[in-house]
Amino acid sequence: MTGSVSSSLSLMGGVLAALTVPVAALAGENVYTDLDLDACETVAIAAEDGGSGEWICPGLEGRAVFVSEGDLRVSIGFGAVPELQSFAPFNSLGSTIEWRVDERGAPYAAIVRYHLDGAEVGDTSDVLLVSRVGNGETPGCAVAVLDAGNEQANGMARGAADLSTIFQCGRDRPVLIGTAGGPASSFGGLQ
Repeated sequence: MTGSVSSSLSLMGGVLAALTVPVAALAGENVYTDLDLDACETVAIAAEDGGSGEWICPGLEGRAVFVSEGDLRVSIGFGAVPELQSFAPFNSLGSTIEWRVDERGAPYAAIVRYHLDGAEVGDTSDVLLVSRVGNGETPGCAVAVLDAGNEQANGMARGAADLSTIFQCGRDRPVLIGTAGGPASSFGGLQ
């Protein structure tokens, strides 16, 4: 990592945890789209168990949304086919994608809610995944994760999304922001 990117991302967790209002490096706006696998193109389904598959879904401004499910764990990515990561517990995706867009309406980040199974049957936790959005040639990547139970969790996620423009996919690692030690800490590849 370069010094400025490393410093910015290292400070991001602490700064965002203390925020009561979102602060943006980029004056982003929110646009919401539905995430419905029935409306997506099915790329692969495992015939033997029916519990795994891959889908390409329509995203904002022509950006593809890639969803992969296997062993009751779901991964999502934006742009070109990404390296997919997920959480350790069994999980599922929420039904909405929150896109952060620039002044031209081009998406640069996405926020998705995950539902993670807990240790007890029926026990679930919600986690927010913040991803940088790639384009048709360059994949996006996970930037940050946080437990949705954090105070001001949505504002923290938007702040991380707005800093995603300095995040270098393939080089930088996603960070855990907010309260540490919760379900979000089970995300693969955390810094």
